[in-house]
Amino acid sequence: MASLIRRATGVPGALLYRDANAIAGQPFYYGILEYAPSGLLMMSGAILAFETLKHRRREPRKAMLALLVLALLTLFLGADDLLMLHESAWYVGLEESHVILWEDALLVIALVLDPMAMLQPLAMVAVAALAMLGLAATEDMLGIRPLGVGLEDYLEIIGFSFWSVYLLARAWAR
Repeated sequence: MASLIRRATGVPGALLYRDANAIAGQPFYYGILEYAPSGLLMMSGAILAFETLKHRRREPRKAMLALLVLALLTLFLGADDLLMLHESAWYVGLEESHVILWEDALLVIALVLDPMAMLQPLAMVAVAALAMLGLAATEDMLGIRPLGVGLEDYLEIIGFSFWSVYLLARAWAR
């Protein structure tokens, strides 16, 4: 991914791999907690994409496209979390909000393609994931610290874990 970004933009890959926790002087395990969700997201996105393409003849076309869009969204979220694309977007002339809008647009496209998926009981896991991620984003943007410490990283880990469980359950249900 970093190699593709370098070819397209000329931005050295080393600028994309930076651990904000290490820069802030946090213990080493904060970095592990930072990278674990990105691996989880990329693995679950790849599994969903593979399973969707493997069983594409069994699915209605719109449902298959919705699952592929969710897989693409998840792969992008994993790359964003790993490479901090939302914070590095200015290297290519974009703002952080452009990256966030792209992620939101993919989610909306998936919901429009297969709205019935959100009426399934499994959708509660996705709703919980989106709620956690929304709280994390709100805390990050507004700087709210309800307990005196930042909960953003913990909310992200829980939210991304729930999201990955949702995708893997969707892939398994095929």
